[in-house]
Amino acid sequence: MVSPGTLRLLANLADGRIDECVPRIEAETGAVSHPAAAETLDTGDGPPTEVLESLARRDLLARAFEEKLYYCPDCAGEELTYTTACPSCNSPHTVETELLEHADCGRVELHAAFETEGEYGEYVCPGCEEALPSFDINTSSYRRYVCRDCDERVERPAHRLRCRECARVVTPRRAIERVCCRYSLDDVGKVWVETQLRAREATVEALEAKGFEVTIDTTVTGPAGDERPIHVYAEDDLLGDRVVAAIHEWPDVDAVSALRTAAQGSDARPLLVTTSGSIGAEAASLAADSDVALLRLTEDDTLERDHQTGGRPSERTTFLQRLTFAVRGT
Repeated sequence: MVSPGTLRLLANLADGRIDECVPRIEAETGAVSHPAAAETLDTGDGPPTEVLESLARRDLLARAFEEKLYYCPDCAGEELTYTTACPSCNSPHTVETELLEHADCGRVELHAAFETEGEYGEYVCPGCEEALPSFDINTSSYRRYVCRDCDERVERPAHRLRCRECARVVTPRRAIERVCCRYSLDDVGKVWVETQLRAREATVEALEAKGFEVTIDTTVTGPAGDERPIHVYAEDDLLGDRVVAAIHEWPDVDAVSALRTAAQGSDARPLLVTTSGSIGAEAASLAADSDVALLRLTEDDTLERDHQTGGRPSERTTFLQRLTFAVRGT
């Protein structure tokens, strides 16, 4: 099933109006969008990135890796930054610091803890209070990461990601990983789009031959007053007759239900055209109960009432059919 907006997007990719759907990543927030898809799809199609990924899973679009992004598991924020943190309390206020160890008593403290202006001289061990003329006598220094919240001292800090939206600090494994891709129409997708467009054109020609004034890729008003995108709308003012038509490769219950609702809102007759020649058993039953006319696209680009009822065609069957259409169209 493909919505009018999705078919519009694929058609634009097929004829070159859109070269490819390239992701845009906002520098300040890390938010990802696909502007070309967003400008083409209808609101009801869903998030453009999800639509593109769905088409790629159906092998209609080819995806190419662009970048990997991470999202906060708590608030789904898109702006995660790397930080080091205390492995004990998870505080990012963990700073690499120079420490001094007094050899005589083994006391280890921050550099500043040995500094004093007492009567014994410039430096005093905070542990045994031995006077030290300088740091070079009976002391050794080394660097550690010191947590300014719990005073934990470690040789290596923990690797963490900090969300700028909710301020949570999480381990990299907890972050939600998403791959950011660009999408283009591949050869199979081109054949598939051409088939759907031929079915739409055959529907238009059949309706015009009966005296209807036809509009493609438009909207009708649904029962609730909402605008519903449709593939084909036909109207005969003289007879007061209207037809709402949908094009689908393999219509399911959702496709039949959506078409029936659109037809009810516009007081039109529903017409469903399948490009695979097959329809699901439950969908066929619902179509019969709802007076939805079922047609199929033949190999010579005409419409007829014969169609198969049953399970979804196998991927191999669908692929071979696309190749058949492709060879015939060359």
